[in-house]
Amino acid sequence: MKKLSLLFVMCLAALIMAGCAKPADKSMQIAAEKFVEELYTVSSEEAENYNRFLELRPADVNELVKAIEANDDALKSMMTDKSYNVLVNNRQNLMFAQYCALNDCTMQVMDVKLTEKEGGAEAGRVDYDFEVKVRFVSKDGTVLDTDSGKGFMRLTKEGNDWKVSDYRGLEYPKEIVVN
Repeated sequence: MKKLSLLFVMCLAALIMAGCAKPADKSMQIAAEKFVEELYTVSSEEAENYNRFLELRPADVNELVKAIEANDDALKSMMTDKSYNVLVNNRQNLMFAQYCALNDCTMQVMDVKLTEKEGGAEAGRVDYDFEVKVRFVSKDGTVLDTDSGKGFMRLTKEGNDWKVSDYRGLEYPKEIVVN
């Protein structure tokens, strides 16, 4: 009888602990990975678009804004409006494209590693540190260099979607000069 009571108590404790565990919502992790992949990937088309930005005159501000937003459609859809505006104001949405345009290459993501920050998770919010491994590839397909970058991001639930509400690049690939 004691064994049966002990078994019952252990099962009850296991059920209580399982009920208190954090829900396994992989959608926030998927959203974070997609954001890092989108930000750190530069196609040849994006590099060419950056060169077209340089050809616009300051008087063509509206055209410039349209061109930048067209290049950033995917990024913008993954971020809150406030966070996207900070990214644009800091020119972080262009720095990788600028490097690739000037060096006639593309940048490809090889791996993204996310680490959920302790104490960062609240209802509707989660914080991640990330590390991204990238390679720079010439037009002929030759790998020119590989490197990595590190940063922090916060995702916030907006409706049914997880969106980046804060992004900070802490370490960029060494080839990228940050002003």
